[in-house]
Amino acid sequence: MRDEDRSATIFKHKVPKHLGGYRLITKLGQGGMAAVFKALQVSMDREVALKVLAPSQAEDHHLRTRFMREARLAGRVQHQHVIACYDSGEANGYLFMAMELAEQGDVLALAQRCGGRLPERLALPLMRDCARGLDAIHRANLLHRDLKPANIFLSATMCAKLADLGVAKDVRRLTDSDQPAQSTIIGTPAYMAPEQARGRRPDFRSDIYALGATFFHLLTSRLPFLGATPQETMNLVMTRPSPDPGALVPHLTAETTRIIRRAMAKVPEDRHRSAAELLDEIETVLDPRPRSLWMDHSQFFPLGYSEELPRTAAALLRCPL
Repeated sequence: MRDEDRSATIFKHKVPKHLGGYRLITKLGQGGMAAVFKALQVSMDREVALKVLAPSQAEDHHLRTRFMREARLAGRVQHQHVIACYDSGEANGYLFMAMELAEQGDVLALAQRCGGRLPERLALPLMRDCARGLDAIHRANLLHRDLKPANIFLSATMCAKLADLGVAKDVRRLTDSDQPAQSTIIGTPAYMAPEQARGRRPDFRSDIYALGATFFHLLTSRLPFLGATPQETMNLVMTRPSPDPGALVPHLTAETTRIIRRAMAKVPEDRHRSAAELLDEIETVLDPRPRSLWMDHSQFFPLGYSEELPRTAAALLRCPL
């Protein structure tokens, strides 16, 4: 049975209101193997996102190992553009990890508030945040392996933060034996690099492809590749040219189109060599002059956009989904 199938039955029973030193407030969502709750860390009087693995799941050695490994790997990365992991443990048979609470949800929800796709003036600074976070993950010798809109969250100040290291891998321990069998998918097919879809060993450039595919989706409201089944989607990823975002969004600037297309190059050697190089290219497009601050003191308006941006973004956040 797949993790997603198992997860459907995880929390049919009532979860205790208190786990360890945490008081559960409300359920935020459910992923492939665990549920996430908004909770209060009582000792710190701090709200957190508490990821919980139910006792029936914790008895599965594979899931238990994977869950605790995710917590350890997340604890290795300390960066403002990566969701922080504060704590992990076990209480009443439940495994849990306490993470930074992203108050504004994920970037896909923001795109929905914007009418289905992100305007370029919002997308490019968010992509810069993600490149910074990805550079930190790579500097920790980790491959993310599952970058997608659902794994990019927004802070109260609209700072993008990468999340979910559930299938991350230490590149120093990556061997040919880590390559999945054809029946196993590691990652999400629509955002997966061609070499991953082929079952070849990924590297940092595979994450760069996934980030490019993610922002292709956010800018155009369309997945770069979509088949009737996951396998058909992977076949498209492997065999079809990467689509041109500029053909779908006529007003997209040539600079942003170039960044996305290079990140999504079919051949790894044609992509940015590192997240740092991707970041450099994004920053050359964004106006570096201190005209007006965008959201926080580390970000500026791209391409000379007006000072209406903070008010526009605030209004979007008030819009219903």
